[in-house]
Amino acid sequence: MIEQVTDLLATQARLINGVDYQTINARNLHEALQSKQKFARWIKKRTNGGLFTENFDFIVVHNAMNNPENKARLEELDSVAKLPHGAENLTNDTPTNWTLQNGGQNAIDYFITLDMAKHLCLMEKNEIGKAIRHHFIKAESLLKQIAPKAHRNTLKETKARLASIDRNSEMTDAIKAMIERHHIEPSKQRFMYIREQEMLDSLVLNKNVRKWKAERNITGTIRSQFNREQLEKLNLLQSTNTALINIDMNYHERKGRLLELAQR
Repeated sequence: MIEQVTDLLATQARLINGVDYQTINARNLHEALQSKQKFARWIKKRTNGGLFTENFDFIVVHNAMNNPENKARLEELDSVAKLPHGAENLTNDTPTNWTLQNGGQNAIDYFITLDMAKHLCLMEKNEIGKAIRHHFIKAESLLKQIAPKAHRNTLKETKARLASIDRNSEMTDAIKAMIERHHIEPSKQRFMYIREQEMLDSLVLNKNVRKWKAERNITGTIRSQFNREQLEKLNLLQSTNTALINIDMNYHERKGRLLELAQR
């Protein structure tokens, strides 16, 4: 995931309606968000709803014409062939069919503004989308100040945030396997997942997470508020906890080991 997001964060300057914008290829965003929908369906659902406007929030680029070899081939075919009337007369040597065979709709890219990218992340409604959107908000603010060093620090925080999502997924899989090994009844399973999350959050905060949230009137997850140092500690604790779960160490012993690690 981190490698995907590194590609995603490589913005490109594009002219949109005569204005120079920093844009992102929507394909990279789609991949990093790990959407289960095919890209063509995903982007159409989001651009056809009226929320975003072409040549204002995004531009459409046809890759076949961007590629010099493809462009030369299409120009050659255009100069020697005329498109016959009627779809039944199309041949493999017509520009239309040749383009479809070399990419079709998959050859279309959407370059989106950072504002649109933030909205798309919000629409995804998952932790990965939240993490990427969080980076866009912080990075955009810092970039306006033309601060390369600060931007690098923000990128490191984003990578740590995304890594924590990966580590959390691994830990969740380990808990699931433990539940299956020990035939734990369904009524207790949800509690086990919540208990692990709250234990790790408390260790990162060095305070009971429920009390911490109550003092600040916060509901839901708090990990979006963790800074880079806290995220890196969380990643270490998650990886260690996963390993201990996999060897069937009981909860209280694991908690003691993790407490020692968190206090180093």
